[in-house]
Amino acid sequence: MRIRIRSLVVPAAIAVLAVFAAPGDALANNEADVTYYRDVLPIIQNNCQTCHREDGLNLGGVIAPMSFMSYEETRPWAR
Repeated sequence: MRIRIRSLVVPAAIAVLAVFAAPGDALANNEADVTYYRDVLPIIQNNCQTCHREDGLNLGGVIAPMSFMSYEETRPWAR
């Protein structure tokens, strides 16, 4: 009888742990996904768009040759 109870309790405990662990893993994976609008755009706005736009700043005689004002304009330059 003890063996039968143990054979039911152990799989049930593993199933319960898996159910509670799965949502945390799913959330962690979603937060790790990099998106253009949430993660990349703020960096480009703060560091690049001053020059990388139409009529951007002319720093030392050089005007940035490409615009980074939209995803469509920026994506071809990403590695």
